[in-house]
Amino acid sequence: MKNNNFVIELWNAINYSWKKSFSIATYIIAAISTFMTIVGVSLHNICSLSIIILLIITLFLYLLLTLIIRYLLSKKQVYSIKARKNNVIIKSGDIFNEKGLILIPFNEYYDTKVDDIIISSNSLNGKLLKNFDIDIDDLNEAIMNSKDPKNLPRKKTNRGFKFPLGRIIKYKNYLLLSFSHFDDDNVAQITRIEYEQCLITMWKELRRTYNGETIVLPLIGSGITSFTDLTEKSNIDLLKCMICTLKFSKEQFQSDIKIVVKSEVWDDLNLVNNIIEL
Repeated sequence: MKNNNFVIELWNAINYSWKKSFSIATYIIAAISTFMTIVGVSLHNICSLSIIILLIITLFLYLLLTLIIRYLLSKKQVYSIKARKNNVIIKSGDIFNEKGLILIPFNEYYDTKVDDIIISSNSLNGKLLKNFDIDIDDLNEAIMNSKDPKNLPRKKTNRGFKFPLGRIIKYKNYLLLSFSHFDDDNVAQITRIEYEQCLITMWKELRRTYNGETIVLPLIGSGITSFTDLTEKSNIDLLKCMICTLKFSKEQFQSDIKIVVKSEVWDDLNLVNNIIEL
């Protein structure tokens, strides 16, 4: 059973608009009936005309109030849903302004060089490395010295150590996610199947590393990483996949899980129409 506050809120609002519309229409019909009685129109004609007018006015007011309510709900910047027993908050904003453990996607080598070739300065990891006084040497040392979970060992390659997708390394109040492959042309990419499996592994890794703190996630996959087997990626489909894999993982978290998206992505999600599907 899908349980989310938005559906309840929308249902209550529409139910209220229906009752309010009927109430207003009834007052109007009463006024018309009184006037027609005064001018001498028969009761039969009053009743027939009143029913027609009542239906028209009720329908008009119901549609008008519903449109107004939907417009107001579309301006909401925060929604809360349940994924099994996990409380998931979806909101518009800047992920770096949130309190809690902030997840930042990296490629599978955990590169830290921001040069707009290996790492874009406009990506989340680029912004983290450039704008938040991160000691790169200290970060690299923390990555190299991180202890591998038994089921997620790193592999030595000619390029360096390659970490399994979905692996998380905790650094201060950041959770660094191994998210994408990196080809010889420095292009971050992933397949749809790998994306889903990465998310399932990520939820298990979050359970291992979050220590009861609030988890703050971006809309994973909405950045510059390309999907090699998809012609285009839909932001709402990415969000659905994040929620679906959380349910599938069966992991339970004691704290809130926040998914924070940029304002332009928020508008594209159109949650007024899509939230019920999550």
